[in-house]
Amino acid sequence: MKKISRIFLCAMTCMAISVDVRAATSVSRHGITWTFDRDRVTGTYANGDPWVVGPVVITSITPKPAIGRNGSMLNPALGSRQAFDDRYIATYNPYDNTLNVGIKLPLTVAINSSLVSSISSVDYKQWGLTQMFAVLTCVSSAPPAGSFRPAYMGVPIKTSPWNASSLNFAKLQKLPTTGFTTIPNWATYEADFEKLWFEKDLTWTGRYLHAPYQAANGYGKDMAIKTGDVALMLNMNFSDDVKRKLLISYVQYGIDIAGIRAAGGRWYDTGGHNIGRLAPLMVAATVLDDSSLKARLDGTQLGFSEYCQTFFVTQADVDRVRYTADGRPRLPYTSANIGMPEWGETHTDNPTRDGNNWNAYYRDICGGQLTAPAMAARVMAIRSLSKWEQMYLYQERHLNYEQGSTYQGEFNFNPTPAFHKQFYNTFKTYVPGTVITPPPPTVTFAIGDRIEVSANTNVRATAALTGTLLGVQPPLAKGTIIGGPVGKDANNITWWQVDYDTGVDGWSGQDNLLKSTSPPPPPPPVVTYVIGDRVELSANTNVRSSGALTATLLGTQLALAKGTIIGGPIGKDANNITWWQLDYDTGVDGWCGQDNFVKIPAVKPSKPTGLKTE
Repeated sequence: MKKISRIFLCAMTCMAISVDVRAATSVSRHGITWTFDRDRVTGTYANGDPWVVGPVVITSITPKPAIGRNGSMLNPALGSRQAFDDRYIATYNPYDNTLNVGIKLPLTVAINSSLVSSISSVDYKQWGLTQMFAVLTCVSSAPPAGSFRPAYMGVPIKTSPWNASSLNFAKLQKLPTTGFTTIPNWATYEADFEKLWFEKDLTWTGRYLHAPYQAANGYGKDMAIKTGDVALMLNMNFSDDVKRKLLISYVQYGIDIAGIRAAGGRWYDTGGHNIGRLAPLMVAATVLDDSSLKARLDGTQLGFSEYCQTFFVTQADVDRVRYTADGRPRLPYTSANIGMPEWGETHTDNPTRDGNNWNAYYRDICGGQLTAPAMAARVMAIRSLSKWEQMYLYQERHLNYEQGSTYQGEFNFNPTPAFHKQFYNTFKTYVPGTVITPPPPTVTFAIGDRIEVSANTNVRATAALTGTLLGVQPPLAKGTIIGGPVGKDANNITWWQVDYDTGVDGWSGQDNLLKSTSPPPPPPPVVTYVIGDRVELSANTNVRSSGALTATLLGTQLALAKGTIIGGPIGKDANNITWWQLDYDTGVDGWCGQDNFVKIPAVKPSKPTGLKTE
């Protein structure tokens, strides 16, 4: 480190500007490294994204940029043109080599700049062609420790008005998890949302630019499931410490969404492509209690697909001629429908595609994803900020029909996610601020009960989320309760010790366990041996000088090797091994553990003449 850098760092530390300030010749994020011409003052934002005090000269980027691969864009703007990969469909997301600053190194990056770099897939992929996005922000001075990253778009001055220390966890509810069939996995979403959810093309073709961690197929509906899951999970009864990492990443995404809106971006009403961006901004605006972010929630601005697609039926909708050229069913509205909360595929931009029928195309896809933002707004008491009751009332109408007696199965292919549905049914009458006391744990199992696993379930060494993860039991795995209960713990989990029929044993949370009537597996047959028995090995087996794991290893006999028992047994020892001495037909002789033996008929071949080979 250069002397001037040390002096600067000392000054920064003394002023308590940023505790993570350091001098470095490079910074990395999610497999992407930016290298500078010399030591530069760097650090990280609250979510882990790097910043550098500039201007800065970047001499290399890894993975190495090339024409049409691993591209980088400086201060990316809205639009379909991109500089990340030339294999995108040219008419959808045309590659523009002039925008790829990664092939123009050394590159001087001015202050107040965002450099977005990428990792291209080796092989062509329709979805997830860009495997990773990451952003380096060039600032004029070190931001305070804990700062949120300024949005990569729509923010000309890269200052940090928000800080993780200002997050108001009290704005999030602690609604009980009792009775929920399943709750999405925290660790999975922590990994997904700590990455850059990059967008610049807000039309349906933007699907192709999404990274696989945003959605495996790039589709907005699948992004909406993830963003909706998190918005609800953050309002459930988990500790602030458990919520912190995911909340910071989620709020950062909300800040980026606000930046896109500030740049003039609007998530158009285009089928199921653009849903799912409203919920992160709802949460960010609430926990940061920021008026500028809250203003972006105003539905009258029609900035989000959730608003653009919901409306109250008017006379104009009754009179409107329906679009028919695509052959899709679109029933007309009648005067009796006036005032009804409704949904339309492209209502704001092309209402001729609206149809008064439950099987209207995309109604299931989009309507099922309104429950999460609607319920998040309800429990956080921010519904009024939307100024768009159309969305909330249609969401209720949609889900009530889906769960009602007249339902004809129109949404079976894309139902409201089970977690969102259960959240709605549990808390639809919840009044924000009400204290809900979870009922005491109900012991549903007893020692010896047979259970079946309803979803992928972690198995831990102890009855705590901090217990060592031993493995995962898949759905339908069965086992027997041998210990517990422990809890409920601070995370509202009741733990049971399970002896699973197959795979790893240990402690699992009760929520994924169901009583089972299946009998336990029969005990393995007890095989006994005597001196003179013939055996065959079922797997490669170590041969030792005596009946112990600490004995000298003489060699290894391979699977299917045959031999005769000439001594033993010894054990079972402390390792639960029963030892026998074997005279193998060929190769090394000695002591072996019984577990790999299979008894065979007592016909011993003659040994070859001459000296035995050991």
